[in-house]
Amino acid sequence: MCTRINLLLKYCIYVYMYILEGFECAQIGTTHDNIAVYDYDKCVQVFVERESWTEEEAIEWMEYNVVCQDKAIFVDVHED
Repeated sequence: MCTRINLLLKYCIYVYMYILEGFECAQIGTTHDNIAVYDYDKCVQVFVERESWTEEEAIEWMEYNVVCQDKAIFVDVHED
């Protein structure tokens, strides 16, 4: 049975989920506690394309300005 409090809690969790704006193509899911999960390499490619950076510059930016905040999970996905 869904109570009003349960619905409100679900709404609050969704509203406060940390989302990287402009990185929708890199989001691969969410955890059970509503933490966004991103493909690390796709995030790097977004920076390369959007900012015209080299891959090294994009990786450095990701590490020092995005990943270190611990507000989302970044996964290294390799397709074999």
